[in-house]
Amino acid sequence: MLEKAAGPRRPIAGLGLDEMIELRRDWFVRELGGAGAADAVAHHGVGIAVDAAHLVPGDFVQLWYAWGGGHSGVFTGWEVDPAGAVTGITYWSVHPALGHAGEWTDPLGDAGVAKVYGARLAPPAAWAGRAEIGSSPLNLPPT
Repeated sequence: MLEKAAGPRRPIAGLGLDEMIELRRDWFVRELGGAGAADAVAHHGVGIAVDAAHLVPGDFVQLWYAWGGGHSGVFTGWEVDPAGAVTGITYWSVHPALGHAGEWTDPLGDAGVAKVYGARLAPPAAWAGRAEIGSSPLNLPPT
């Protein structure tokens, strides 16, 4: 009944079920210290990995803390001190410390986030030609 109402099932970005399962595995990090969403979107042709220096609000981030744990979210901005130095990263997420979805800021460095990986999704219209992503038509800012 639902399929009649919604129409026939269409794969996302031309990915079959097995590829979607692999994308999910990549997204949720196959091994500690991995790039998560950055690996997933680049490998499966639906976006690009983005260097932390080029993050824009709305990019996905995978964070690794100095103590070894990790977390992911949606980048919203950098925390900057009065001298202009970047001291933290702000992101939207469902964070265990919050107990709900919301914005969270973590310090950078030995007291907090030691590594940041970024990912930017391509516009869905580009997904159909996903084999070409990385070499061409997305007009995404360079990383």
